Amino acid sequence: MTQSAAAGMRAVATLPRAIEVPASASWVDTGIEVTQGAELEITASGQWSNAGPPAKGPGGFDGYVHPGTVLASAPLAALIGKVGEEMFAVGERFAGRSPATGRLYLSINDTAGTFGDNQGVLKVTITVK
Repeated sequence: MTQSAAAGMRAVATLPRAIEVPASASWVDTGIEVTQGAELEITASGQWSNAGPPAKGPGGFDGYVHPGTVLASAPLAALIGKVGEEMFAVGERFAGRSPATGRLYLSINDTAGTFGDNQGVLKVTITVK
C-alpha cells in the first residue's frame, strides 16, 4: 500500500462512521484504530435485550450493575466499548478520550458466554477527532 493510500485510510476513520451492533455478538469490530487520548464521540440508538423482554436502549438497565457482566461498573445490557484491554461505558452517548491505543470494539454489557439468547441491534455513530 502506498503512503498516500494509508494516509487516506486514516482520514476516513476521522469522519463519522455508522455501524450496527447486534446484542448477540461479543465485541463488534468498528474497523477504527484510535490512539490513546484521541477524542471520541459515540452515540447510539435503538433497543436490544440481554435475554428477551424487556428491551432496553443503549443505557441498559439504568442503575442496575451485575458483578458477572463483562464491565461490572456499567449497567447490565448497556453499550460498552473497548480499546486494547481498556473497557469503558458508552450508553446512549460517550464523549471523551480514548483510554488506550488500538482498535475500537463495542458490545452489550452481558455475562461472558451468554450472548446467544440476546436480541436486537443498536445503530451507533462514531467520530474520532
